[in-house]
Amino acid sequence: MSKDPYKKLDKLSIPRDVDRHTKLNKRIDDIAKVIKDPEPWGVNLSSRNRVDDLEKQIIEMEEQIKRLNGRIDGLNYLIKQLIK
Repeated sequence: MSKDPYKKLDKLSIPRDVDRHTKLNKRIDDIAKVIKDPEPWGVNLSSRNRVDDLEKQIIEMEEQIKRLNGRIDGLNYLIKQLIK
């Protein structure tokens, strides 16, 4: 099979959409909407509020872990005293 150069040229001459700027503006507007509120769009981005909430939860968990470690250390001391 030989390649027909006219077919290649015919593919290049397909009419293109001249109004590319409105498509670009629409795309930019869509991206801006997603960045402002990513949750409803399901794009695996997190809003600032959600990240702040997670950070707050992590800090609370760290404090709970410290308190629990203190209790464990106290129980460990008591058990060692009972074993002696």
